[in-house]
Amino acid sequence: MSDGLDPCVETTLRGHRQSINWLSFSSDGKQLVSGSDDNHVMLWSLDDKQSICYRLVGHSSAVLSVVFTADYLLSSSKDCSVRLWRMNRINGRFPENESVVYRCHSSSIRCVDANADANQFCTGSDDKTVKIWSPVATNKFIASLSGVHTNWVRHSKYSRLNPHLIASCGDDGLIAVWDIRTKEAVIQLTSRRKSTHFISLQWHPNCEHIISSSSADTSIRIWDLRKEKMIQYYAAHTGAVNATDFHPSGNYLISASSDETSKIFDLLEGRGLFTLKAHNGAVNTCAFTPDGQYFATAGFDKQIMIWKSNLMNGVDRSEDILELDEHINEPFDAYYHQRDHQREPIRPTSHSTPQSCKSNKIQTPVMNAMNGLKIPLKSALRRSSSEEIKSTTTPKHTTPKHTNHWRERVGSRDRIDNSGDHLNSANTESITQAFINQLKTLTDSVLLIEERLSTLENKFESHCTAQSAHGSNSG
Repeated sequence: MSDGLDPCVETTLRGHRQSINWLSFSSDGKQLVSGSDDNHVMLWSLDDKQSICYRLVGHSSAVLSVVFTADYLLSSSKDCSVRLWRMNRINGRFPENESVVYRCHSSSIRCVDANADANQFCTGSDDKTVKIWSPVATNKFIASLSGVHTNWVRHSKYSRLNPHLIASCGDDGLIAVWDIRTKEAVIQLTSRRKSTHFISLQWHPNCEHIISSSSADTSIRIWDLRKEKMIQYYAAHTGAVNATDFHPSGNYLISASSDETSKIFDLLEGRGLFTLKAHNGAVNTCAFTPDGQYFATAGFDKQIMIWKSNLMNGVDRSEDILELDEHINEPFDAYYHQRDHQREPIRPTSHSTPQSCKSNKIQTPVMNAMNGLKIPLKSALRRSSSEEIKSTTTPKHTTPKHTNHWRERVGSRDRIDNSGDHLNSANTESITQAFINQLKTLTDSVLLIEERLSTLENKFESHCTAQSAHGSNSG
């Protein structure tokens, strides 16, 4: 939930000449790096008074991914290389045209990511592999993770909580979780839709077995790696979802889509909070600052927009989201090493909200406002209103000073009952009545489907009878 204010744009950065593909904040949130189809990496120094940028030149083709660490920047490109730009410790700047070049793959390198200690980085490529490298020495190759993906690898990402895990996804509709020590894919997840092309993924900041994925089928999925199934599903966009990022609290998720919007989701309640319309064209990337107070979006219109998030900060409610099994404190790698690795890819069969680690509060089924899926949401017991706010019309022109015209609320703005222990009778009755109405709608839909099936069966039977009669006459 928000703190009472909607997200609003505070700064717009312009400098790239073509579409922007990726963003990454520094650990203090005071710097931002971007990569673009104009072949350039740009480093932005964010200041209250002015934003200073440095253009890093070296790539000969589009820069597809960038990552910021304390000591260096990494950029990957369609030119099949990764460039490492080291920080000058004297002035805190990066030499503009001095970089270490890694010839990593034989095809475009879609993604690059550094581990939490920044002592290694991984790359994912159109050559269907994920490779691990050392930043200490030029082109020092560590390992190759291959034999699982059968199409382009779109994204690979280190777990921030388990140093031994890397997750990757791609156009083959597969999400693989790799153990670096064994170089094996210990978990493989697939969508029930065989045509799903995964574009990006993110690890939950507080629970190492929760990840998000975005895909070309306009969907966002939240996965539980222990259960090896999807636990939340959002069909909220009308175009490919190009990127997602978790709020540092883990309670919210932001998305960037080709439908020219970004959306913010409340993972506690399994619903959308905001639809943000500010860009003129596809939104390719999004990222929260490490403190969650701001986030950035960028895309086809060559602009980077820095938003004030106005989300609840400093409140870790991961226990309210992630109520998993009784082995919650057991190390994740111990869990999967006890299992048989020779398994078929898992196709999720249910949709449910992540459950909290310790809370035993009652779960109340409500409808997800964005996709109509029934999801048990225990946080619904703390909602004071279920009234949906109607969408507002978004003008074609946008000005940072008038951010009210950019936002479209999806669902209601809720207020948290700090006690969280009891509901008044009016709320209970309202929720119960809503649930009854939803069950009635579902029942009516099932009956309609049965009627259609019956009609089809009758037509098929008539067709078979006619065919038999025709065959007899021919004989």
